[in-house]
Amino acid sequence: MPLPDSPEPQAPFVTRSGSGRDGGQYDEVAYLAAQLCAAPVAIVSTIEAGHQVPKASIGIHVSTTPMSGVVCRHTVAERDLLVIPDLLADARTDAHPLATADEPLRFYAGVFLASPDGVPLGTRCVMDRAPRPAGLTDDQAEALRALGRQVVTQLELTRQRTRLTTVFNSAVDYAIVVMDRDGTITDWNEGATRILGWTRDEIVGRNLEAFFTPEDRAAGIADKEMEGARKLGRGIDERWHLRKNGERFWASGEMMPLRDGDEELTGYIKMLRDRTDARLAEERLAASEKRWRELFQNMTEGFFIGELIRDERGRAVNYRFVEVNDAFASQSGIPASGVGKTIRDFAPDVQQWLIDRYALTVETGEPQRFEVHLPDLHRWFEVRSTRNDVERFSCLFLDITARKAIEAQLALNDERLQMALTASGVVGLWDWMVDTDLLHGDANFARLYGLDLAATAAGLTMEEYQEYVVAEDVAPLRERIRAVFERGEDFLVEYRLAIPGEALRWVECRGGMVYDDEGAPIRFSGTAVDVTERKTAEEQKHLLMEEMSHRVKNTFAMVQAVVFQTLRGIDPSISDTLQNRLAALGRAHDVLLQRSWSTTTIRDLMERVLRLEAEGTRFELSGPDFEMKAEAALSLSLLLHELATNAVKYGALSNDTGRVTVRWMVEDGHFRLQWEERGGPPATEPTRKGFGSKLVGMGLCGSRRTMLSYTEAGFSARFEAERNQVNATALTAG
Repeated sequence: MPLPDSPEPQAPFVTRSGSGRDGGQYDEVAYLAAQLCAAPVAIVSTIEAGHQVPKASIGIHVSTTPMSGVVCRHTVAERDLLVIPDLLADARTDAHPLATADEPLRFYAGVFLASPDGVPLGTRCVMDRAPRPAGLTDDQAEALRALGRQVVTQLELTRQRTRLTTVFNSAVDYAIVVMDRDGTITDWNEGATRILGWTRDEIVGRNLEAFFTPEDRAAGIADKEMEGARKLGRGIDERWHLRKNGERFWASGEMMPLRDGDEELTGYIKMLRDRTDARLAEERLAASEKRWRELFQNMTEGFFIGELIRDERGRAVNYRFVEVNDAFASQSGIPASGVGKTIRDFAPDVQQWLIDRYALTVETGEPQRFEVHLPDLHRWFEVRSTRNDVERFSCLFLDITARKAIEAQLALNDERLQMALTASGVVGLWDWMVDTDLLHGDANFARLYGLDLAATAAGLTMEEYQEYVVAEDVAPLRERIRAVFERGEDFLVEYRLAIPGEALRWVECRGGMVYDDEGAPIRFSGTAVDVTERKTAEEQKHLLMEEMSHRVKNTFAMVQAVVFQTLRGIDPSISDTLQNRLAALGRAHDVLLQRSWSTTTIRDLMERVLRLEAEGTRFELSGPDFEMKAEAALSLSLLLHELATNAVKYGALSNDTGRVTVRWMVEDGHFRLQWEERGGPPATEPTRKGFGSKLVGMGLCGSRRTMLSYTEAGFSARFEAERNQVNATALTAG
């Protein structure tokens, strides 16, 4: 037995002075043993982890003690009823503290407690303060054994109850709900708390309808489940339930009746498992299946699922239609009712190669893509097959009849183009491949550049194909090539070729980068054209224009001399004005001459005319550059000269600080020009209209769309003309 916490004085009768463990379920046993054996001390204890743990005690206070220090260890060794008449007289216990205390315990009788399979559970003992040479009577011994068996039964029941409770509360994936006959909840496991949200204390005493949906409550589903459990022994269902927070969840449930030993109904037990994720997955799958079915039947491309049929040697010799959509039925003539039949049922002479391609799909798992021509239908189809499972495959039929017709036309056009290029002999084609960094050219390109035909077709490096480019043209050429590769710019460049033994040759190259569907560059392709004749003609034309310029200048000089002589003695201002206007007209002709008397750019014209009228820094020019027609250039030149002359005489350029801003733009089909003077004297409208005023009033190209403003800040004017009167081709945006 364990050592006492505090020995009690001997009493002439038994007292229930111990405090029972485990809710006092062993106290009655301890008390009864003390009464039957007329002993003041009785103890019920168990063996746990090498220690004696008291469950109930009478007449003594005890605590958990190692087995090596208790008298009951000898009972465990005996594995039966052990009686020690006098502890001081027994060599096993004569030195034990209970026997040698000031108020010793002298008599001991204990019963070994073991499970049905012999596992030691503990001891049941009584003790007296006086020796008992006669020990126990037979009745007392048998009573002590009987009480021991009762303790074993209680221990087993406790162990089973503990195990059931552990299982009950450890099944956290399941909500286990215990109810009485009326459906009132009497117990609730941890899994129920996790799944449903209520704690045990919150839910016990409420009806199980607490977690049923309103519509199920109205339909009396809870009562129907209990009725089904009573009649059939169990009820299984899947439905929506409610959590404490009002959230719905899908659960699979099972309700079973609880009966006592007489098969009388005592209540019910219901188990629930949250299957919301599975339910939602099933709904998504069903929706996906529905969408797939709709797509399958509504898609314009033919589609079928087939299953291979093999001969005794394992070779695929046929296939069966498992599913067929309407488009395939329309394309092939095989009806939807043909599901379950084979291809040879409809086409006995079907070519074996087609079956072999489907077999290759199944056997390798690699998708196949090939084309099929059906002459009877005058149709071409692209077939794409993929493996489904062991012997099944899916097949998509894309109608490519229109594409094949286009390909045939493109092939014919290609053939005609090649014939034309070959016949011309002056246009070369080239492709600069991005992955290899090699340029491949056709025969015309090779002959144009003086290169070997085979080497050019096989691919040349940049240095190799530029072998005969004139040295001073190499750097500009390569700069344009970098602009294509680095910035994706279009390619247009002219340069010279100095091929040994041949005259100097000019070539014009045009091209651009070609990209794949993902936007990655794959090749830089273009053409090379011999433009030697054109360049020669341009040089001759330039010489003629220079000669004409020389003669025109001489003519202007003669006209100016005649004017000077004719107007001698007249007001000098009139002579100077006419001389200056003739000079402005001459400068406009100079500008046009630089463009072969066809067009000039507006910025060149502005620079040449205005910079000569005053200091260049006094003008601020702003607007897009573009080519102007010759007639518009002459008109604008005279207009600018008149405006600049007036600014020098009367406006912003008459002092040292004034400035002139000239802005122009092309928008909405109109050319607009604004002249604005600032920093000069206040502007006043002239009282007399001379030729200059009339010239300004006529505006650009005689459009007469002119707005003049005379203010304290200075003179300003706006001019407008139709775009097609002024410019030919836009050059830049700013």
